Amino acid sequence: MAVGEKIVAAFNGPADLSSFDLVTHKISSTTIKPIISPARKKLQLLYHQIREFREGTNTTISRNKVFKEVKEHYPKDWLLSIELYELAKNNNDTSFAEDILEHLEEVKQQHPDLGHLIDDGIDLVDAVGAIPNG
Repeated sequence: MAVGEKIVAAFNGPADLSSFDLVTHKISSTTIKPIISPARKKLQLLYHQIREFREGTNTTISRNKVFKEVKEHYPKDWLLSIELYELAKNNNDTSFAEDILEHLEEVKQQHPDLGHLIDDGIDLVDAVGAIPNG
């Protein structure tokens, strides 16, 4: 913890170099990398495609096909549906937006623990008109 008006210097390392074996020390563990299932990889690809559509780098993506894929194979995933809802609202595609809202209502019914997240996402899209890019 630093106490004072300002920090004038910082050292990235041990305070007492003689207390640590920095030359022959071997790392005792490695980073655990999660094993990603093929289904999860496919879902990540769908997110990637929608991001590319949003950024304008790939506008040939069918948002309807992505939505159909989400409904059929990832019924608990709600976030991608919120993104699709935002894109539908921004493109004045009210029919598609209504289909997405119906799906999100079904997700809320089947998974009540996700209801507040879904409602917050919908409210954000409706209030702001667009989810800010991070």
